[in-house]
Amino acid sequence: MSKKDKIKAVVYYWNTKNCYTGFMTYNEVKKYVNIVRDQSMNRVINDASVDLIVKYMKSEGEEIFFPPVIMNSSTKIKYDSSASKIELEEGSLTIIDGQHRIKAINEILSEPDYLPDFGPKKIPFLIIEELSPEIHRKLFHTINDKSTKVQNNVSDRFSTTTYNLIGLKYVSENLEIKDLIEWEGKQSKEKIVYSHMLNCIELMEEFLESKFKNTLNEFEGILVENTKHFYNNEDYYIFFSEFWDYIFNKLNEKPQDKSFYVKEIALSYITKKMIDTLNNEALTDDNNSLKGLKDKVNDILDDLLPKELLFDYVFRINKSSDCNESLSNFLNCNKWLLNGGVSLKNKSTINRVFSKIIPKIFLDTGGYFSVTSDNYEHFKIFIETIDKQITDLLAQNKKEREIIRMINEDEGNHFYYADEQAAADANLSETKEEYFLSESRSEDTVTDNS
Repeated sequence: MSKKDKIKAVVYYWNTKNCYTGFMTYNEVKKYVNIVRDQSMNRVINDASVDLIVKYMKSEGEEIFFPPVIMNSSTKIKYDSSASKIELEEGSLTIIDGQHRIKAINEILSEPDYLPDFGPKKIPFLIIEELSPEIHRKLFHTINDKSTKVQNNVSDRFSTTTYNLIGLKYVSENLEIKDLIEWEGKQSKEKIVYSHMLNCIELMEEFLESKFKNTLNEFEGILVENTKHFYNNEDYYIFFSEFWDYIFNKLNEKPQDKSFYVKEIALSYITKKMIDTLNNEALTDDNNSLKGLKDKVNDILDDLLPKELLFDYVFRINKSSDCNESLSNFLNCNKWLLNGGVSLKNKSTINRVFSKIIPKIFLDTGGYFSVTSDNYEHFKIFIETIDKQITDLLAQNKKEREIIRMINEDEGNHFYYADEQAAADANLSETKEEYFLSESRSEDTVTDNS
């Protein structure tokens, strides 16, 4: 074999076997790797997966990235220690891991138009020398059986989408909030799931692209995958940073409200409401309007969100318009209570009571929270009286679990009202079952961290 056919490699030892790692060209892959399908050694190749890899190779060109393929040499490998190079026999390598990558390489080299460009490209390899069929199969099983597919919510942050680049830019500039983000999981009661952040950023992006199309065309964007990205333009980026500054400040300043603001449905509602408000304003497609979004974001969120939540959203939740109206009622009710000077001492216990049982007059027929200006005064009396009753029972050394049970099991509707006349005005039913929704009340199951 001529010198030019030698492949640069580093040798090490595993389980009494010589192992070689380095890079080989696609042409060398085609020459030395046996792609024959041996189902006793390898799995069936999925042609659809191969087609996707070929498509990826053609679109990425110089930017192709492949992890190392792992192979077994059926023959003894000649190793030149002075030059750190190996000599291989044609067709002597069988695949332990990387069947689809190697099949894709063979496919693209079979196309004359791509052969000149792709033949010299290189892929990293690990070759183990003279493995027995039994050990070959064991390694294949170990590598593939123990591997875990990367979930979409994890792979999202490795994508080159504009909304991910914006999200990562924001986190990198505000490292103090990274512990408030759930990076791996799909749900969390304590942190904002990163993929939920990206959903909101994408909605905001779509708004800018539709409202300020002419302005964006004048910006000098960064080209990634044939798409212009404007996240490095401060006038563009500040729209997103102001929004997330506001949300994360809420989490830091009012940690007791965290369970609401980390909900996917809440973040989505807040984002859409802000965008709807902006769409209704007389914005023009010029730089001044785009810069002015910074102040508008804060003003809109100040108007939309209460300074704090006196009770949590523990009601029916899903991705419907009824739920959006319910969230609107919930936020408005909290603002009205704060403006009315209401201060509660037992918020967590009240939330637990509300999650178990609540008067029907404060819910619509679908079970959504429906307190409006028409019945707000009744709700105010209701929640203040519940708070007072909890305080009195705590003074009697009652435990929280017992207090909740006593309230839920109370037979007299007037237990909840300090004002008998208010109870009469509320048209209370004679029977508790008719007036209250019990623990068995229907709730939708949604993909949400509620």
